[in-house]
Parts: sequence; structure tokens; C-alpha cells
Amino acid sequence: ALLLQDYYDDRYPGSAMRSSMLKGLMLHTADDIGNPGPDYRYGWGLLNTQRAASLIKDDADSPTTHRMIEDLLSSTSASKPLPFISDGIDPIRVTICWTDPVGTDTLDHDSRSPRLVHDLNLKLTSPDGTVQFLPFVMPWVGVWDNDLLNDNATTGVNSVDNVEQIYIASPPA
Repeated sequence: ALLLQDYYDDRYPGSAMRSSMLKGLMLHTADDIGNPGPDYRYGWGLLNTQRAASLIKDDADSPTTHRMIEDLLSSTSASKPLPFISDGIDPIRVTICWTDPVGTDTLDHDSRSPRLVHDLNLKLTSPDGTVQFLPFVMPWVGVWDNDLLNDNATTGVNSVDNVEQIYIASPPA
């Protein structure tokens, strides 16, 4: 993580990478191991520092491609459309990550109530609006059953995590 921060500073002198950007970068470029998507045994996978550094380099070398975007939402701009073009061949991976303020306290050591203050929701929509892709959701979220701990992540609206990722192996053009 420190090497990635240092490399980011080399490519963007005087501009520090925020913790949410670093976390999102590491999860976005990790090698998926175990079940497809995030899982309870391997998390988001194995850190791939080379892929993460390549993404920083690609973004710095071609700033108009917007490979990494840092932005703000406010009460006056509650959504942010970011159009892009898919070649219909290469997989698509989109990750959003943010630093959430401290939520409400609880004395319950096993509380299963979401604690997000800002519940951002990521979705990809086809240009005609007919196809939508939603982020990974861990199988245990909402259905509290230990038998689900080894199941694959599903997709849907994620209301418990401050990182969301959509992966499409075979996207439409």
C-alpha cells in the first residue's frame, strides 16, 4: 500500500491519494481467488500490486480516459452519471469506494443493522436503459445463516458496505 501511495505521488506530484482511493484501487485490481467475487474466506482476493500500479500509470498517461475518478456528491447532486464505451469483448469492472462518517453507536456486539451514514449505490445501465448490472452482495447480508458462509456472492443493492463493485465477464457492446 505504501509503494502504491509513493508511486501515485510520483505520477501526480503534490497530490496525495485518499484512503478510499487506495482501498478501492487495491480491491479493484486484486486477483480473485476462492469463490467468484468477494467471499468470507479470501475477501476480495490477493493484492496485485503490478496491476494497481499499471492502473495508476494508465490514468496518469491518459487523463482523458478517466480510469480513476475522485469526486464528491452533495445534497444538490445526488447522482453522477459517468458514460463509457464497452468493446463487447473485454470484461468490465467498476468499483466505487468512499470514506463514510462514523455511524450510530450500538451496545449490541452482534448487531446486524446497517451503519452506513452515506449509502451510495453503484449500477451500470445500458444506453437504452433496458439492461442494468448491480454490484456484488455477500450471501450472508440480510439472510443470517452460517450455512451461507461458503456460498458465492450474489448481485443486488448493497446497503451495508462502503465499497461496491460490478464485474461483467462478457459485457454487451
